[in-house]
Amino acid sequence: MAKELCDLNVADLLSYADIHQLNRMAQRLECVCDTHSKQQLIQSILIRMKQKGIYGTELNELAKEELLFLMLLAFDRRDWLSLEELTAKATLSVTHTKSSRPIRHLITEALASGWLFRGVSRNTQDLFRIPRDLNDEVISQIRREYGRHLETLRLPPMVYRDEGDSLLSDILLFLNYIHRTEVRLTAEKVIYKRHLQQMLTQMSVREEIPAQSGWRFGYGFHFRYYPDRFSLIHDVCLILHLIKEEREFVELTEKGKLYLASPQLLSLVPVYRTWIRIYKHPIPLLPILTNLVGLLCDGKWVGLSSLFAVMRPWIAPFYYDSPEQVFEQRIIKMMVHMGMLQMATLPGGAAIRLSEVGKRLLEQVRSFEATPIPTHAAAD
Repeated sequence: MAKELCDLNVADLLSYADIHQLNRMAQRLECVCDTHSKQQLIQSILIRMKQKGIYGTELNELAKEELLFLMLLAFDRRDWLSLEELTAKATLSVTHTKSSRPIRHLITEALASGWLFRGVSRNTQDLFRIPRDLNDEVISQIRREYGRHLETLRLPPMVYRDEGDSLLSDILLFLNYIHRTEVRLTAEKVIYKRHLQQMLTQMSVREEIPAQSGWRFGYGFHFRYYPDRFSLIHDVCLILHLIKEEREFVELTEKGKLYLASPQLLSLVPVYRTWIRIYKHPIPLLPILTNLVGLLCDGKWVGLSSLFAVMRPWIAPFYYDSPEQVFEQRIIKMMVHMGMLQMATLPGGAAIRLSEVGKRLLEQVRSFEATPIPTHAAAD
C-alpha cells in the first residue's frame, strides 16, 4: 500500500495541513512564530510537540471522554475515517462517559491537537486519520500506564485451559447433526430440548441448558434458551447462512452442506466477526475492550481481577448484568471459547494470557467496521 495511505507520521501530515489547522495547533501548543509562514509554523509545532510529548499531554491528564475518543482512534486499524465515522466515535465517547462536551467540539479539538489530520490526496480529501507515530505512542502509553496496575504471574501455570479451534469442530458437529437428524423447532423457533441435549453432550465443552427462570437476552437470537457457547455456534451458522429455520425444522443450506463436505472452508475469522456483531449491540465498546484485553495480556499471564479493575471505567452494565458479569461472562469467557485467551484457575483467582490464535484474530479482523446485529430481547 502506498505510504500516503498507511505510514504517515505527524511530520508528514503537517506538511499537507492547511494554514488554518496549523494556526489552531500553534495556538493550542503556545508556539511563538510567524503565523503566516507555513514552514515556521510546522517547525515550531514539531519542536513544541517534542518538548511536551507527541500529543502535548499525558493520558492521565486527559478528560475521560478525550481518552476514550483517543483510544477509539488508536485501536481502529483502518487507514482513513469519514466524518460520519468520527462523529460516531465522538458520540460514543460522550455518551459512555456522560460528558456534557459538545460532540463536534471533541472532533475540532482533536484536529487542533494534531490527533487528527485531513486526507492528503483527491481520494482522501474528505477523510481523516490519526498519525502513525501518534497511534504507536498512544498504544505504548496505554500498555505502560495500565500495565503498572496489573498483577502478573511470576511463573507460568502448570495447567491451563486452551480451547484452541474446538469451536470450529463443534460447529461442524452441529451441522452434521442437523444433516443426519430431523431437528424440529418449537413455536418460538427454538430447538426442542431432546435434540439440544443430545448435541450438548457431544460438544467439546460441556454446557447445561439454562433454567427458564430469570432474565437472559441481548446476546443472541435464542440466548434465553441456549447456553452461551452453543448460542454462539447456532447464531454463527444462522448469520453465515449455513442453516435455515424453515417452518417447523432447522435445516442445512447448500452452503452448509458445502462446509460440511469441505471443513477447511471454515475459519475462526468469520466466527469472531459474527460474535463482535452480536455482542456489540449490548456492549458498544466491545471492539476497544477486546483490543485492550489483547494488548494487556500479550506475552504474560495477568490476574483477571486486576485486569477488570483497570478496564472497569469502559464497561457498562447491561440490564441485570453487572459490569463484572459483562467483563467475565460476556467478554472473557467468550474469548476463551474462541481460543483467543488461555485461562488458568489458581488459588488466588483466575489468570489469562493472549494466545497466538487471539493475536492473529485481533490483527486480521477490523472489528470497528462491524455493524451490530440486534437480537431478540426476550425475558421471563
